[in-house]
Order: sequence, then structure tokens, then C-alpha cells
Amino acid sequence: MAYAGALKGTKDYAVPIKERDYESTKKQEPIETILEDFNFGWTARDKKQVIELWKSGVSIVDIAEQVRPGKYGHEEVSFLIIHMIYSKEIRKRKGGMFGSKKGVS
Repeated sequence: MAYAGALKGTKDYAVPIKERDYESTKKQEPIETILEDFNFGWTARDKKQVIELWKSGVSIVDIAEQVRPGKYGHEEVSFLIIHMIYSKEIRKRKGGMFGSKKGVS
């Protein structure tokens, strides 16, 4: 079972993710929303372009510069890549996030 907490896997300090109740937690203490300045919205066209660049070995730095230039582009593309790996839209690749092509822009 997956655990959330400061000491992962220790039942004394962690709460099993399945058993967390965010509504009751909000009543006990405030919950902070993070990354509000980020844009996690992606069009089908943008995702297709990211997938093509990913499959061709382009690094996430270069993908971000092409698809999502801006203040948080690298981070937003990183989260999209992680999401697409977990949702099986893309696969892990040789070279990982850095890819196998150098300096492609």
C-alpha cells in the first residue's frame, strides 16, 4: 500500500493514501494549493507535438522551448511527460528526460 507522509512506509507517521479524507482534513487545518501560476492545460495538438518530439529523442528542455516557451515551460512540460508516462501515452526512453538528441531546437 502506498503511504503519504514524512516517513514513507512508517505507519506511525504516515496515512495510507486510500484512507485519506481531504474534506475532514480541511476542517482540521488549512490546505495549501500549490503551483497556481502554472498552466497544466494542454491541447491535443500540443500533446501530439510533445509526443512526436519525445519519440524522436528531443530533450525536455528543447521540447519546452518549442511547445511551451515561457517562465514555467520546462516545469509544465516535465509534469506533462510524467503524466503521459503514467497514463501510458508514451514510454520511458533511452536518455530519459534528457533524450538522445543534443541541442535540437
